[in-house]
Amino acid sequence: MITHKNLSIKEAHKTAIKENTCVVMDRGTMTPTGRFVQAGMDAKVTIHPKYLPLLTSDTRYSLIQGGRASGKSFMTALYTLLLTYEKGQKILYTRYTMASAADSIIAEFKGKIEELGLEDDFDVQKDRVLNVKTGVEVLFKGMKTSSGFQTAALKSLTDITTYIVDEAEEVHDFEEFNKVNRSVRSLNAHNRVILILNAGVRTHWIYQQYFREADVADDFNGVNTFTNCTYVHTTYKDIEHLLDADYVKEINKMELHNTDRWREEFYGAWRNLNRGVIYENWTEGAYVVHGKQVLGLDFGFSNDETAGLLVNCKVNPEGRNQLFVKEVLYKKELQPEDMYAELNQYTNLVWTCDSARPEHIAKLKRLGANKTRGGKKPKIVDSIMLVKDFDLIIEGENLKWELENYCWKNKDIGLDEPIDRANHLLDSLRYAVNYLWQRKGEYAVHASDDKLADKYVRTLTGDIWEGSGYALG
Repeated sequence: MITHKNLSIKEAHKTAIKENTCVVMDRGTMTPTGRFVQAGMDAKVTIHPKYLPLLTSDTRYSLIQGGRASGKSFMTALYTLLLTYEKGQKILYTRYTMASAADSIIAEFKGKIEELGLEDDFDVQKDRVLNVKTGVEVLFKGMKTSSGFQTAALKSLTDITTYIVDEAEEVHDFEEFNKVNRSVRSLNAHNRVILILNAGVRTHWIYQQYFREADVADDFNGVNTFTNCTYVHTTYKDIEHLLDADYVKEINKMELHNTDRWREEFYGAWRNLNRGVIYENWTEGAYVVHGKQVLGLDFGFSNDETAGLLVNCKVNPEGRNQLFVKEVLYKKELQPEDMYAELNQYTNLVWTCDSARPEHIAKLKRLGANKTRGGKKPKIVDSIMLVKDFDLIIEGENLKWELENYCWKNKDIGLDEPIDRANHLLDSLRYAVNYLWQRKGEYAVHASDDKLADKYVRTLTGDIWEGSGYALG
């Protein structure tokens, strides 16, 4: 046993491994196997071997991912609490949205503190946790609020040495992450940026930057010098002894009989598309105007974004028609006056909106958007199928994210009912398409201009017909 009063946890673990003995510090004792016992504690804290590189590596980035029931939340909360015993740290803990930190993540941290018997070491406030012994605090913030991204406010926080992004798969705009990332540049401490996530689709910037470009395997554990990143990948099998036996049997049964779903939910594998995704008929590209434009608008407020997009159609008599779609609005807590201020450059267009809010439509008309109208509301599945009848060329990060995450409730069958999530811009798209291709019986009549409306109709099966009835495609 060796005594060192002021070593960091990382330095203590390196010494414990090198000397193959316990290292005793003022704050507690570190063993060679990664067990850290806080001074004065009866409880013993064991770090799973897969997490030990977090303590020993000098990389700037750490990426913690895995499937359900893999212990990520517990271990990352524990790791964050241990970091507060490193003097000189200042920790920013974020989620994409964090409506009430006191009711969510701070409650989790408070539970861990009580579980470990460390109440005397911490002062827990509504949006921060302070280690009173070291003066290190953890600040809890949401990256996005009702008024938009808070990256300007986050990057203005001074002396941040550790930036943690929980549920990082929800952050679909790399630039919003990177603005805060670049502000973590202390000269007096080890700067850390930690991403905690469930694996998503391979088009996500996290996969592109930390896996594809560096040729890193989905389930890699260790350090990659090219990305300057420490990788931790865990599954339920790492903590199987702590889980209910019947629950584990059900998971193992899924592995045998529904392997794709098991890999997605419990192994934490990256995937080409979300299982049960509704729209696959899209590519990213520049927004080009080919005909009459319409603005689709879906109203939200505190929980959902108000979402607006531009749509126009390129009619291809010899092939599939194309919809060009551009995101122009995606914010919460907007009143009609705010919507008009955001979109008043488009008042020459028809605005087709959620007809459930006639008072908003009336207000927008009074403000100057004279062509605002309530969108017709056919059955959701019917209008989804109409949108699927086109090739979409899309522009906008939130629009891309919704397309990647809008799924059927019954993921194995589809065509039943969509999950009411990731659909605000896509509802706007349905309103716009229902206007451009107005239904008449079994047909949808194109209304991009008056002449085309008279000449062409399109069936839901994809055939284009001239008014005389002869097939063109």
